[in-house]
Amino acid sequence: MLTDAGGKPIANRTLGRDYLNQDIMAKVINSCTGNSCWSTIRLEDKMPPQIICLDETLRCNNLSEYAGPLVWDNCDPDPKITLLDEQVEPLDCDRQFVKRVTRFYQAEDNFGNKSEICEQTILLRRIDLASIEFPADMSIANGNPLVCGSFPEDADGNPDPSYTGVPYLEGLPIYPYPDYYCNAAVYYRDTEIPGNGCVRKILRRWRAVEWWCSSTPDNAITQVLEITDNVAPDITCPRDMTVTVEGRRCEADVILPEAETNDNCNLPVTVDVVYPGGFLQDQNGGLVTLPTGVQEIVYRAYDGCYNDAECIMYVEVVDETPPVAICDQHTVVGLTLQS
Repeated sequence: MLTDAGGKPIANRTLGRDYLNQDIMAKVINSCTGNSCWSTIRLEDKMPPQIICLDETLRCNNLSEYAGPLVWDNCDPDPKITLLDEQVEPLDCDRQFVKRVTRFYQAEDNFGNKSEICEQTILLRRIDLASIEFPADMSIANGNPLVCGSFPEDADGNPDPSYTGVPYLEGLPIYPYPDYYCNAAVYYRDTEIPGNGCVRKILRRWRAVEWWCSSTPDNAITQVLEITDNVAPDITCPRDMTVTVEGRRCEADVILPEAETNDNCNLPVTVDVVYPGGFLQDQNGGLVTLPTGVQEIVYRAYDGCYNDAECIMYVEVVDETPPVAICDQHTVVGLTLQS
């Protein structure tokens, strides 16, 4: 019989990977005499992983995603695969293949057992320029234009490809694209078409090019990017205030502060102010006359694309001036004979 370190019998007297590096008690009993003996068993893994390197043929752009050769181990369900060396042989002017890659792999399990080194040859097919899927337009006509201020920008201040899309080949992005295995490159150039400020139009010219046998076959398209402004400017009103009337008037002259404004497209913002009995056009605040009571002041902001927003502040006009009594100093009263 077998028992683990806690004295619990081991079912079927079978030791698996769960008992690795544990002290197991083994006991043998003579069923006739009852005599017994026992000993300690320590289960260890001394067998290296098994690795099989089969020659492969891959697309040149798929080599970076290649998982490596077949590996398995008797105790470790996920042995580590290490690429020890790589030798690359260019196949100049070959119509099918661009490079031959020879790799040397070794596997190691979690107990430090290492496999033999295996050698693998991988033939890399040329990049299939015709199968490249370029990103679609982002335009008003397609119903998916960009909104300024809502996307990351590239070094030139234009929409970054990480947001607007990059070319794909066989389900894998190929921008930014190293040319080491495929002898190819993918890049873009932007040209902005002058507009009215409310719609920016950028023509993004994507080009994939291969250097092959002293020639440069390529595939190129133009992606249309339109950037619209349909978002109202931000406006924040001044804080509410309380003022008093002056002298004998039942109204007060008030200088309204400016509201804070900001536009997502960095366009100029104009502000109108509506107050009881008046209107300040194209003025962000200013001098107004308000009657007593709580008065609603509306600030309206407009950007150059006819988007508008408003906010409200309240001004309370109070009368804290006491009334003035006016008395006649001399009064003459006429008396009649009956008085």
